[in-house]
Amino acid sequence: MGGGQGAQVCNPAGNGFGLCVCAATVTPVSAPIIRETPSFDQPTRTRLPVSFTERPITLPRHTLAPFASLDTLNEQFVTLSLGARFGISDDFEVATTLLPIVVSPDTDYQNPSFSIAYRVRRGSFDMALTSTLTLGVGDGGQSRFGVGLPMRWRGPRSRVDSGLLLSLPLEGSIGLAASIPLVVQFAPTETFHFGFLTGITAGFIQPGSETRTKQSISFPLGLVFGFTVRGSDGPLFDIDPYFQFPLFIHPAGREEINTDLWGAGVNVTGYFSL
Repeated sequence: MGGGQGAQVCNPAGNGFGLCVCAATVTPVSAPIIRETPSFDQPTRTRLPVSFTERPITLPRHTLAPFASLDTLNEQFVTLSLGARFGISDDFEVATTLLPIVVSPDTDYQNPSFSIAYRVRRGSFDMALTSTLTLGVGDGGQSRFGVGLPMRWRGPRSRVDSGLLLSLPLEGSIGLAASIPLVVQFAPTETFHFGFLTGITAGFIQPGSETRTKQSISFPLGLVFGFTVRGSDGPLFDIDPYFQFPLFIHPAGREEINTDLWGAGVNVTGYFSL
């Protein structure tokens, strides 16, 4: 499961935004009004900040974020995915990839998914609990249930995403899959960001399957970057291309360094405050 709120004027150590308004109201006209520097530890806003690196791990309340992604593996396996995320509250989000379509080599509808995320820690360091149900639809589809603990460190010019993700099979021979992703990104400007991705992924084959491989561990490596088109009250949409070697280091493979398998794609996400 490529959103945040920026800071308000008041520090949450006080009693909220309302008291700041009252304080400003009783301040004599001749006295200067001191505006505090925004802080990530302050209460969330109702809209996302424009800067990609400042956004929290869940969408703000009543924010709809439809997305479309086009992905390919070695220009042979091409998929088009359509879905959306929606912030029910600042800390609770639902999402779906409702139309995952295999475009090539054969057209197929495969593996729609539904997920929820609840932010359990907010601030410059965000942490959430996630749950995902994938339905095994189409040729070779497999139903799976996933849980995760994603984490995000964010600042005005940088952002780090990591965590622990587990995927359990509800059918089929492909067993438990686990991953610890690591994505580091920088934003030299408010509307452009770039970075790299890596991490560790482990997959396990259930006993009794026909394949000889019982487990597989790999380390991906890739580049990510993106552009944000800003609107009047925040981001209007993001365009995020990427390129990666999903099995860059693969100890169980014929070659430990694998650049034969590569993946690329682009994700476009829009933002609407309802």
